[in-house]
Amino acid sequence: MGERRAILSAMSLIARVLLPLPLPEAFDYAAEESMGLSVGDQVAAPLGPRTVRGVVTELRDEHGVNRPLKALAGRLPDPLHRAPGPGDGVPHRGRCR
Repeated sequence: MGERRAILSAMSLIARVLLPLPLPEAFDYAAEESMGLSVGDQVAAPLGPRTVRGVVTELRDEHGVNRPLKALAGRLPDPLHRAPGPGDGVPHRGRCR
């Protein structure tokens, strides 16, 4: 029981996360303040037996929550703002003239 309290005290935010699925609303997840989340950040969110990419639409204090929430698995890099890697960019189509 003491271990569960320690985990819950480290989770002091609720992140509302919009998932790319045909769902009627966003889901609430527990988030650690140390994750440094902001609205618009992409996160890994547990959903049933899998983990899906979602977008944070709201952050709020967890006080007053009357149900246990699953914790976010982590913050993900934004695919539009990542460093280019091999194979990124315009495909080679021959010599420029």
